[in-house]
Amino acid sequence: MTQEITAETIMMNPRPVMEEDIVESTNVSIQSSDTFNPAEILVQVIQRPTDPLNSQLQNALYSWVAAGMAYQPVKDMFGGWIDVARNWQTKLFMRASSHKYLLMIDSDVGPPVEAPLLLRRHDKPVVSGVVCGLSRSRGGLFVCVALEGKDGTARFITHKHHKSLPQRGLLEVARAGTGCLMVRRDVLEALWDKYESDLRDQAISVSTIADLLEMDACGELKKLTADQRRATQAFLKRFNHLTDTFGSPFNIPQSVRDKAAEIGTMPLGEDIMFTKRVKEAGFKMYVDLEVQCTHDKVMTLQWPSDAIDENLGVEDFRVSLLDTPVETSP
Repeated sequence: MTQEITAETIMMNPRPVMEEDIVESTNVSIQSSDTFNPAEILVQVIQRPTDPLNSQLQNALYSWVAAGMAYQPVKDMFGGWIDVARNWQTKLFMRASSHKYLLMIDSDVGPPVEAPLLLRRHDKPVVSGVVCGLSRSRGGLFVCVALEGKDGTARFITHKHHKSLPQRGLLEVARAGTGCLMVRRDVLEALWDKYESDLRDQAISVSTIADLLEMDACGELKKLTADQRRATQAFLKRFNHLTDTFGSPFNIPQSVRDKAAEIGTMPLGEDIMFTKRVKEAGFKMYVDLEVQCTHDKVMTLQWPSDAIDENLGVEDFRVSLLDTPVETSP
């Protein structure tokens, strides 16, 4: 009988692959070879407490754990603050130093069981599977990766303009979602190192600017040298409201959040910001067209109709002392 994968069955230290563990699916055997070591891969599934796992993903996880991969569920306790959850996700991976690759899977994505083998075979910095989304502004059905066009603009692959995709092959992409994404360790190391370096530079720059704005003994502001002026301008330009990409790997800049308040939607998600930083760090990203995934996008919540009292007046309604407080003591 198949055992449900829970926190108690997580394999943070994967055991060697045994002969009886080999899992066959669509004639693809997931096992160790000269070019594929399942123990190199840490599979993380980010999941909100109210969301179930996609059934196809559930079946794939059984196969992956049996083949010797480590599986780590990551609970998204922050709701809409998905960039916070994803940054925490990468921090957990950084602590698991025995793994070379992080395979990020969303709980509503159904990957093919051979996805880790197919994505790993390329040994590329970042490789995505084919995960589709649906958006009216993007022309209906689209693939959650963007290719750079002849005009240098990154554009999503839409079904409206591409009736067919190649059955297999590797395409370089400019942006990618994180529904099914394999990231090599050195990429995350570079992004976290840059973030920590930026924090140090920011502290030094702020301190320098504060020193320059101090008055001298005569009550005059200290004058900037040419080098100081250039350094100050570079600092201000780097952290400019319109061009700010400063932050941890998945951080959504405040400038983007401010823009969202003006237009009513988030113009750039945490996944796009992540892959933007990956490109700026000098790494290339790809999509493996053979890794075709499903994507469930349905969730409906409503107060139960049998829990509505037509005879209860608003003047008589009070919150209960047993209701959850907005703020809790640490």
